[in-house]
Amino acid sequence: MKVDQKTRKRFWKMVRKDGASGCWIWIGSKTQGNYGSFGVNGKTVRAHKFCWEMANNRRVPSGLELHHRCTRKDCVRPDHLELVSHGANMAEAARRGVFSGERNGMAKLTDDDALWIRALFALGESPKEFAERFPVKEREIYNVVKGKTWGHVKIPENLPPVDVKEVILDLLPVLEGLYQLRVERGQPLPESFGELCRNCAAILLQ
Repeated sequence: MKVDQKTRKRFWKMVRKDGASGCWIWIGSKTQGNYGSFGVNGKTVRAHKFCWEMANNRRVPSGLELHHRCTRKDCVRPDHLELVSHGANMAEAARRGVFSGERNGMAKLTDDDALWIRALFALGESPKEFAERFPVKEREIYNVVKGKTWGHVKIPENLPPVDVKEVILDLLPVLEGLYQLRVERGQPLPESFGELCRNCAAILLQ
């Protein structure tokens, strides 16, 4: 692949070589996914792909992709890249958790949704009912509850002190909504829900 000297010079101005990792970091514009972007011949291309093709003097073969062995998406160093199939690339990304949670552009839930689902389950709600409130199927709700998916979402540790009464007051509309939903459906309230309400009332009356 022929690249004129002016384009090469413009490209290398956007590269910083990191001595610690050995990566060649792209410091120019980047995509939302943190891949380097480079403008050439009126088109915008991935910087790492352009660098690989420039170094190997050939195009990336049809049906193959470039996998970052160093795991840095903004690295353009050719020997940190390897040709793999799309399936192999996605499998490796999944193994490393690259596309977990909200970082997955295909995700229908958010980290907050995952915490909320687990909280509702703890209150006695069934995953079947969750599926009516969230844009996912019942099976996915079960996976969230069991931690098979969104397992990286955990309650933060070392949280600052909070006013428990204020928190309960903020939760009252939610509890009321759950109560009304059960009543409208003619469903009995789980014992855990009643116990929660009693505990909240006791704290507020202190």
